[in-house]
Amino acid sequence: MVMETLKRRDKKGLSVMIGYVLLVVFALAISVGIYQWLKTFVPQDSLDCPDGVSVFLKSANFNGTSNKLTIEVVNSGRFNIAGYFIHVATVSADEVPNVDVSSYLNKTESSAGILAGSVIFLIGSDENNPFSPGDSEMHSFDLLELTGTPKIVSVIPTRQQVDDDRKRFVGCGTARAEQNVEYFA
Repeated sequence: MVMETLKRRDKKGLSVMIGYVLLVVFALAISVGIYQWLKTFVPQDSLDCPDGVSVFLKSANFNGTSNKLTIEVVNSGRFNIAGYFIHVATVSADEVPNVDVSSYLNKTESSAGILAGSVIFLIGSDENNPFSPGDSEMHSFDLLELTGTPKIVSVIPTRQQVDDDRKRFVGCGTARAEQNVEYFA
């Protein structure tokens, strides 16, 4: 009788373990199936800017008394652009510019706005990419809350492009322009 009770307990323990293994296998199978299904919603090809997109930083000046960064951006490419991402380096000129200052844009002094962390040109039209080749515009940024003095500024042009009948916002990382910041007291 004791032997029969031990066998029954062993089988009961084994069936619980089989249940756990089946539960884990079932969960893994469902997660793999859902992953494969969700992959169909992600675009396979990334949107890139045309090769002729380019910007030039004509000047970059920082006034230390008013903490105002003023830049002049020129569209030196062959295509219209919508705006640009702007970052500064505050530690040294060797540092990679990684501080986003787009939110500090002085909107009262320029005809620009902010969209998705990008300074957008608003040149009196509903056009997707209003900044034409050869256009030049000055923008100022009030950096009162920024810690440190900007040493180098980097801009990356942005465009709005149509893909599969949908308007997409694209950053043109290969067309980055950098400029050392001139300091004025």
